[in-house]
Amino acid sequence: MKTDAALRRIRIRLAIIYAALTGLTLIVMAGFALNSDAQVRDSSLNDDLRAAVQQASADIVLTEGGALDTEQFLANTELRQSYPIIFVWATSDSTESGVELVGEPAYDVGGDSNLEDYAASVLHEGQQWPWTLWYEPWDDAEPHINLRAQGSRITTFDGADTRLAVIAVADEADWFEGSSDFRRRIYVVSAFLVVLSALAGWFIAGRAIRPTARSLFQQERLIADAAHELRTPVARIRAVAEGGVAGDEPAEVALARVVDEAEGAGHIIDDLLTLARMDAGRQMVQTEPIRLDLLAEQIVAHYPDITLHLVPTEVYADPGLLTRAIDNLLRNAFAHGTDGSGDAAVELSVYPSTLVVSDRGPGIDMLALDHLFDRFHTDETSTGHGLGLPIARWIVEAHGGTLSAANRPDSGATFTITFPKS
Repeated sequence: MKTDAALRRIRIRLAIIYAALTGLTLIVMAGFALNSDAQVRDSSLNDDLRAAVQQASADIVLTEGGALDTEQFLANTELRQSYPIIFVWATSDSTESGVELVGEPAYDVGGDSNLEDYAASVLHEGQQWPWTLWYEPWDDAEPHINLRAQGSRITTFDGADTRLAVIAVADEADWFEGSSDFRRRIYVVSAFLVVLSALAGWFIAGRAIRPTARSLFQQERLIADAAHELRTPVARIRAVAEGGVAGDEPAEVALARVVDEAEGAGHIIDDLLTLARMDAGRQMVQTEPIRLDLLAEQIVAHYPDITLHLVPTEVYADPGLLTRAIDNLLRNAFAHGTDGSGDAAVELSVYPSTLVVSDRGPGIDMLALDHLFDRFHTDETSTGHGLGLPIARWIVEAHGGTLSAANRPDSGATFTITFPKS
């Protein structure tokens, strides 16, 4: 449970980090998008102002005497009532700023602004770049408005050095009114993507830590299995040693029993390590063509009184692993295959693509048949630790074959290894 909780915390942290990185990326992208949108709107406003100035300037003509004539512009009601608003200013000695409006404007600005100062700058200094004007309405209930102005100076020389300034003015909000909706959509989409990235981070983190979780599970399982299986042989070794020290039996006998128990514990450790390598996918299978009948002969040489039925058979297998599988089946047969006389009657048969180990014992309990290859499965008559048969099945299946168990019609059990046909 502690491991599960630790892995869950790691997964949550990875998901948060993934969502945070995604959120940071979205912030940068959103800032870039909003800035680009503002630049596009700003450029569009300036272009519209310049176009209005050029259109109005085209209606101001030179007279035959070289003077500037604004009558055509003032008569163009459609242009003057269009938007942006067009103002025409002329130089004047009667005003403090030195400029005055030519004719009545189509629209009354209706408040205080520095438009006159901008007109003076255009007329006297030839300023060409746009200005953002301050505008304070006379009615305090009305909001403050930012105006954008673009001006162009018209100069001619007719003896009086007459000058005019054509200025187009527009409310910036009319061009930027869609930016708040765009910004709102950006925020909503970004929030949705952050939530989506958190869910994706949770999924990706789960897949990322899966190998770690599997390794930790295998480690914990190996430790638990070792603690469970080694408890009995260690207790036996201690009991025998204490009996020898106390003089309950001769030292030579006690030491011999200790050696036997230690050898049994060694087998358990070997099996546990094999299972750990199998679970971790580190148990390699290196196949080569071998004579199955000859390998069987070599293995049975270590066992007494085994009846052989051998047919020359070649299979592709890992000799070391297959030897261990067959050896596990034989040890299981000698442990459970005793007949009424107390002696084991074991047979080993080899024929094309098949190896069979059978005995003349009481057979397999039908209730235990489905769990026969489960790890640590034992019964009252078992003297093993329940790992031999699971290891044997894994080895056979790693070769692409099958291992099955069944009861013989008369008495005893039969274990059959079937190899894929080459």
